[in-house]
Amino acid sequence: MTIDTGGIGLMRLTGFGYTLDETEMNSIVQTLLGVDVLQDPEGLRMCVELSEQEIGETIPPSSGGWADDTDGNGHLRELVGRLMWRDAAMWVFVETVQDLYGSCLLLESIRTAVRTILAEPVLSRGERQAIHQMCADLVCSDVAALFRLSVGSLGHVLVSDRANLRAVLNELENLPARADGLHPIVAFAEYLAKEQPPEAAERLRLWTDSRVGNRTPLVQALHRIRSSRVLRGTA
Repeated sequence: MTIDTGGIGLMRLTGFGYTLDETEMNSIVQTLLGVDVLQDPEGLRMCVELSEQEIGETIPPSSGGWADDTDGNGHLRELVGRLMWRDAAMWVFVETVQDLYGSCLLLESIRTAVRTILAEPVLSRGERQAIHQMCADLVCSDVAALFRLSVGSLGHVLVSDRANLRAVLNELENLPARADGLHPIVAFAEYLAKEQPPEAAERLRLWTDSRVGNRTPLVQALHRIRSSRVLRGTA
């Protein structure tokens, strides 16, 4: 499903990320071409694999096999298209390249190119790593139901593998804030805490508290969830 953006070229694919027009694609690819490690198929593969480990799911494969592409910058163009599937995937890839290449003006130009297409991620890298680590081994009775509760009136339907809570977190991070101002990923972590043993629940609630801070409307929205009763299997 694509949404008409009046010729802007940036289209939201509900739950799946973005597609790029030619100008947007070129602006990112041209900056990536300046990174030596990305000119080596093995270096590029390593960056992709490290990014997948960090987000906890596999970046969708291409039909053509990007690592074997010998047509100029075709492999990078294809990879950029794949990375736009998740906001977190693109930003984590950029951060992974920076980890390997080091901080410099070139990396800042890559960030600038990506920033013209995607907003800064909802979570900092540390916040994302923390919630992913907390959720990696947790059990949820009905992920789809908690997802529906978490997105509220946004009405998005879960498309990720419900057996992989990290994939669900990535999908939630792609979504906008709810009507009450809470971000769905914060609401999901708070609902998830209700099903966990005390120690795990406390860690999740400390994380949601840190995301909300002292902003009164968000604190109130969070505490409405915290004090509510969740009926399992219902939204």
